Amino acid sequence: MKRQLFDVGNGVAISGIVRGEMPPDFLLVHGLASNALLWDGVGDQLLNAGRSSLAVDQRGHGLSSKPDWGFTHPQLVEDLAKVVSLATGPQEPRPCIAVGQSWGAAVVALLALAHPERVAGVVLVDGGVFDLKEHFKTWDECASVLAPPELSHFSYSELAGHIRSAHKDWGEEALRATLGNLEELADGTARAKLGRAQHMQILHELYEYSPGEVLSRLNVPVLALLAMKHEQVESGERRERLDALVKATGLRTEIFVDGDHDLHAQYPERVADLLLEFESGIGEAA
Repeated sequence: MKRQLFDVGNGVAISGIVRGEMPPDFLLVHGLASNALLWDGVGDQLLNAGRSSLAVDQRGHGLSSKPDWGFTHPQLVEDLAKVVSLATGPQEPRPCIAVGQSWGAAVVALLALAHPERVAGVVLVDGGVFDLKEHFKTWDECASVLAPPELSHFSYSELAGHIRSAHKDWGEEALRATLGNLEELADGTARAKLGRAQHMQILHELYEYSPGEVLSRLNVPVLALLAMKHEQVESGERRERLDALVKATGLRTEIFVDGDHDLHAQYPERVADLLLEFESGIGEAA
């Protein structure tokens, strides 16, 4: 494993975690206000299976540049395309499986749409399937409910304790990675690494994103790994919406009953196994 910076232009560098030989078999993309370290468990499992991966910190996140511009979906897609191109170098391009969690699921689906030559398949990890406009009637309502919490009145240690107590079944590696979303200030308080204004820009892009429209236009296999409450698995509005999307797009699904939103952090072995199975199925169909 090594860290590598990729210059995507205009003074912006994207940090990536490289495992194995490039170009990557798997491109791993985190969600909103998260970071590439959350993929460490999955990346290690893939490497043990002989598969390479590239996990990125999207702009504004983790160790990547933090400009105050460029947080539209088209720009973020081009960031990823440029990173994959730079990671590939002069070698013959080889399409990868693009895996995105939460908001990252929308970004990798758009990557597959904009650059089909780069993507052999798409995996959506608890994201990219439900339309926010079906849940929130207006952007103002969405912004009010989903705006990032104010952290300044908490100490870093208090937040660290809350994260650990909320995820008691997570491994230490995943807990440390989640703490990587924050920075401890000199006075002992915490601040999110992603700026609030940038967070809201991304949230607005996600509000405008239409999963059904995008997924129906993809010409590659798509698998969704979804966390659902036990009572939602067989029935309910969420189940109905998912079934309608599956019927309209041919989406494949795997349900993690009562799983956390960060399925890749909670269940790295199971997620990696499903990625390898998905990759194998694509190879057999080729």
